[in-house]
Amino acid sequence: MEKFRKYFLTCLIVATLLSPIVNPQLFESLEMFWMTITFSLIYTLSGLYGAIWLFTYLDLKYDWIKDLWKRLIIGIVAVEIWSVLIFVIITPILLYFIKDDEWPQIWVEMKKNIKYPLIMGLVGILILAPIEFFKNWKKSYLKQQKLNAEMMAYKYEALHNQLNPHFLFNSFNVLSSLVFEDQQLAGKFIDQLSELYKRVLNGKYKVLITLEEELEFIQSYIFLLKTRFEDKLDIRIDIDPSKNEFIAPMVLQLLIENAVKHNTISKSEPLLVKVERKGNVIETTNTLRLKRAGDRSKGTGLQNIRQRYSFFTDQPIEIDQSENEFIVRIPILNKAS
Repeated sequence: MEKFRKYFLTCLIVATLLSPIVNPQLFESLEMFWMTITFSLIYTLSGLYGAIWLFTYLDLKYDWIKDLWKRLIIGIVAVEIWSVLIFVIITPILLYFIKDDEWPQIWVEMKKNIKYPLIMGLVGILILAPIEFFKNWKKSYLKQQKLNAEMMAYKYEALHNQLNPHFLFNSFNVLSSLVFEDQQLAGKFIDQLSELYKRVLNGKYKVLITLEEELEFIQSYIFLLKTRFEDKLDIRIDIDPSKNEFIAPMVLQLLIENAVKHNTISKSEPLLVKVERKGNVIETTNTLRLKRAGDRSKGTGLQNIRQRYSFFTDQPIEIDQSENEFIVRIPILNKAS
């Protein structure tokens, strides 16, 4: 109701200002004055609510930031058509029932005054368009700021949770054993561990990396895991990356880590993790044998991935779980997304 009052007051002011232009004989009589004001008010109210509905509909189809000129031109044409339409519908009714004009006279009046709805429609679009543009620009700016803030928080979370102290502790334990058992393998282990953390530090300021970079990153991570678990762990990667394909950093590493972290691993029952491409989606599947005690999944890692991807695509992160398998599907991003 409060919004309607504001709209009504605005339209009344506009109608009053435009009435002398619409009807130069406005002040010839009190009846002429109120009739002209009433006509103008009905037109402006109808035009305003119609323009608001049209703008709301067009906002769903065209983005003010990406499709500025297309959105502006279509908006002008739509509002002008609407202005003429309400003029053609309302004018004969008002002239016939209020002024008692005959149809020939009504037709002459309409032809004479058809320019006014076009002028009023253009004035309306010139007022509404800058308001809508800056409103959407502000929304886009705030969304970007939110993304930056959340990505800053993610950088710390990624380093702390995904390559956490437990992983580093276990890696040093493996390394201490290798130093005495296989010095050549120990040297390679150190190189891969160094490569892994170098990529983490180099990529921590990126919101997206190429799919090829992510695959190179997890090769170092897989080497460290395979050295630790040997034949208890079977990780299979079947992805052929193309140019201009992107993914959020450390996503595949997180999914592999979750599989290792939350499932039992043994020689009799090796853990199988498959990372495959299915069209424009990467599907990660692992055998499901959840640990009965100890570290339980809180779902924070998957929630982290969902939040990050929501800024780049409307495609959902799909999660399926059966009695024997746990599956996560991650969309591959491109320049358009």
